[in-house]
Amino acid sequence: CKQCGEKVNTKEEDIKKEEVRQDNKVSIKKEDTTKKEQNDIDNQTEPINVNEKNNQKQNAIKNKVKELWEKLNLFEKVCVCLSGIFVLGLIISLIADKSVAMIISIIQIIGVVISFLMEKNIIKTSNKWIKIAISIICVLLIFAYISSFSSQKVIDYSNAEDIVWNEIIMGDKLPELSNCTGYIYSNSDEKLNIEIYKVSAKQFYKYIEDCKNKGFIVDSEKTEFSYSAYTEDGYKLKLNYLDYSKEMGIELNVPKNYTEIKWSEKEIAKLVPVPKSLLGEIKEDTDKKFNVIISNMTLQDYNEYISLCENSGFNVEIDKNDKRFSAKNTDSYKISIEYIGNNVIEIIIDEPEFNVSLNVECVENWIFSKYNVKIYIDDNYESTLTHGTSDNYDLKLSKGTHKIKFTNADDESITGEFTTEVIQNGKIELKLNCYSYEIDVESKSNSVIKVEEIKQEEKENTTVEENINNTITEEKKDSLSYSTNDYETAKKGNTGVFAYASTDYEYEVYWIIDFDEGYVYYFTDGTGETFCDRVKIEQGDLNNYVKVTWHEAGTEASWRLFFKYQNIPTILVVRDHYGSNIEFSPTNLENALKIRDTKKITDY
Repeated sequence: CKQCGEKVNTKEEDIKKEEVRQDNKVSIKKEDTTKKEQNDIDNQTEPINVNEKNNQKQNAIKNKVKELWEKLNLFEKVCVCLSGIFVLGLIISLIADKSVAMIISIIQIIGVVISFLMEKNIIKTSNKWIKIAISIICVLLIFAYISSFSSQKVIDYSNAEDIVWNEIIMGDKLPELSNCTGYIYSNSDEKLNIEIYKVSAKQFYKYIEDCKNKGFIVDSEKTEFSYSAYTEDGYKLKLNYLDYSKEMGIELNVPKNYTEIKWSEKEIAKLVPVPKSLLGEIKEDTDKKFNVIISNMTLQDYNEYISLCENSGFNVEIDKNDKRFSAKNTDSYKISIEYIGNNVIEIIIDEPEFNVSLNVECVENWIFSKYNVKIYIDDNYESTLTHGTSDNYDLKLSKGTHKIKFTNADDESITGEFTTEVIQNGKIELKLNCYSYEIDVESKSNSVIKVEEIKQEEKENTTVEENINNTITEEKKDSLSYSTNDYETAKKGNTGVFAYASTDYEYEVYWIIDFDEGYVYYFTDGTGETFCDRVKIEQGDLNNYVKVTWHEAGTEASWRLFFKYQNIPTILVVRDHYGSNIEFSPTNLENALKIRDTKKITDY
């Protein structure tokens, strides 16, 4: 009660309490019903919830990828796109079996990954342009990737035919191939040459093993895509494989029957020892080249013969392996020996070849005779020189005399000629003057190579070789006045003392080469000069060159001295530090030493 505070029970309160009780009952009932309905729904819709879960996972992955992608900057996004393109290119090249394209794709992938890591600063670099340059290169390689497909040979199998093995004359000597197509180039009892198409590398290697089982194991040689060997009775097999076209070549040759030969009497053949066997075949026998096949020579015989050749003088510029040998002698003659296989060797002796630099200058005319000039070496066309210009030509010439011919490019009746005697490497410098009736040719400088002008109206009665031989003959009769050596020792050019002089001037120029003391002396007589230069010999001999170097005021000047003709001490050539050559003749050694002793020796 509001007045006294006593509890008052009213009908209204009872009604409210009852309503609360009823509401609780209803709520509990509803809750039970809801749980039951939910259980029914769960039982009915379980598959739908699995799909929803999968969708949720996929959406989560997509969101994660999207989140990662959005975190990348522009350069990183470009790298990712390029890597995807390059990986796709690699897959295509693998399917198409294009090895070059595969390599290019791998390089592109590696390059773009490196660029990405540089951008992420995982790979440290101070130059930010490096990553950009690498990416650009990877993109440009796309053109090489495309061309690697187009450049591959388009295989034409229009001439292909079924290979019937029992129709091959020497087919019983080889493992049989069934169900194969190809082309037969030669099918006789002496030679078989066929090409098999659509052969995998695996099939090629298996066929090699089959051939080994057939007896082709003697003196075998194998590379990645080739195999060669003999049988015990001398049949020779060659197999090769073209990976890009999937073709296998088979070549089979019967044993050769060699007969006894007579060793050549040519001077070039006499330079080497005669082998222990003379069963063979002479392929070429001239004054310039000797080529012979010798059989019945084991690998041991081959090695012993090489030793004999080395002892006979072929011990310069040696190039040797198990089955091949080449070398030169001091006169630059070259020998090549090869163990072919099945106890057969090939011997080739070539005359010397030298590197000659030819410089030709054509003097320009103002009005007339402004024609171009054709150049011929030993009647073989070399080049055409434009009027008023100059050019250099690198020639490889054999030892001996060679003709250099010049003609009007429009009228070859207008000519000019020079001959050059080649005895070692060197340089020729020529100057041309073009006229309406001829081409005048003159030498611009002296050279290690002797150059002589040929005039049609002049005929020489003696040759350079004859003059030298006459000089040598006279020297052999008497002791040498210009050297402490006898002639046989002097021509070696590495011992004793030599004296040379030139009287082409108003005074005399002397050179004394003293191998005993190890010095070269240079002085003049008739100029009033009281000094004599003494320069230490640094290296060499006169058959190659003796090198001396002047040292003065912080500068150096190296000169070279050598015999004009190897093993012939009658002419000394001195090449200064500018490359110019001057020739000197022998002079009395005793007189030269007396003049030298009047000079004050100055060391350089």
